[in-house]
Amino acid sequence: MVWDGKGITEVMLNFFNSTSILP
Repeated sequence: MVWDGKGITEVMLNFFNSTSILP
């Protein structure tokens, strides 16, 4: 799989959002 800059950024943000435990 090849990610462009924008694609990897969105994936990273989604990953952090789904794994972050915030009140």
